[in-house]
Amino acid sequence: MCDALSSAGQPLAHSVVSRDRGSDPPDCEGLSPDGKRIAIEVTELVDPAAIVATRSGTKYVWAQWDSAKLAAALQERLSSKDGCKLKGGPYDLYVVVIYTDEPELSLNAVKTLLGDKSVRITTRVDRAYLLLSYESSSRSRPYVELQISDT
Repeated sequence: MCDALSSAGQPLAHSVVSRDRGSDPPDCEGLSPDGKRIAIEVTELVDPAAIVATRSGTKYVWAQWDSAKLAAALQERLSSKDGCKLKGGPYDLYVVVIYTDEPELSLNAVKTLLGDKSVRITTRVDRAYLLLSYESSSRSRPYVELQISDT
């Protein structure tokens, strides 16, 4: 995520280090360009039916995403991270990165599905991103910064 943002001229953090199991959350921490401490929590967006199919050994057909389903899934992932008790703080910023390899969620599809929708954060998340599957055409993992609302 940090590489993708830097490539776009919007650096998020440098000196990023992963935290060991048992010392998370957050998964990583780093420094902003102006020296602020950033907590970075990472989570995955995957269609629940895919998990069930994988565990049961049945064939799975790619998930179909509509605007409501994507917004609800993003809200659920962010809400689960919003209440985390962060270790190793204090932190100046708390960033959540949601990554996905869902085949139907290309950059264009996500932008169309989300439109101008925002996700509601009640307490601590300062910024949130959806990091998408690697695209060979751009040789990068595109991302969308999620719009956060407090209402």
